[in-house]
Amino acid sequence: MINITGLQAAKGEGFKPVPAGTYVVNISKTEVKPCKDGQKQMLKVNFRINDGSEFNGKPIFDQIVLPHHSMSETANEMSANKVKRLCLATGVEVTGDDLDPNTFTGRTLRIEVTVRQYEGKDQNEVRDYLPME
Repeated sequence: MINITGLQAAKGEGFKPVPAGTYVVNISKTEVKPCKDGQKQMLKVNFRINDGSEFNGKPIFDQIVLPHHSMSETANEMSANKVKRLCLATGVEVTGDDLDPNTFTGRTLRIEVTVRQYEGKDQNEVRDYLPME
C-alpha cells in the first residue's frame, strides 16, 4: 500500500522555482522534441541541482528552439549561440553538423537562473550556461 495522506492538499502546487542565482547542476536528461508549430524542433534539457544547498536535487528545465529556416537570422543566431554556450560549459566538442543530444546527459556545469512570470506564475528561466570553475 502507498500512503497518500496529504496528496489532496499538495494538488495543484506544481514546481516552486528556486531563487535567482547560479547553481551547480547535473544534466539528467536531454531530448529533441517537435515544437507546437510542427515545423521547428527544440532541445529540452533537464537539470538537477547538485550543490549541497537546500535546493539540492531540485529540477530545473530549459528548452532551446533549434535553428530553422522559418526563423529570423537573429533568432537563429541566438539559438545557435545558446547551444554553443551549452557545449562550452559542458566540455562537449562539436565536430561536423550533427550533435547527439544524449552527449550532454550526466555532465556537470553551472547555470545562471532567474525567476520570471509565465501565465501568472513564477517559474525559473535559465539565462546562461557556465563551465565549472
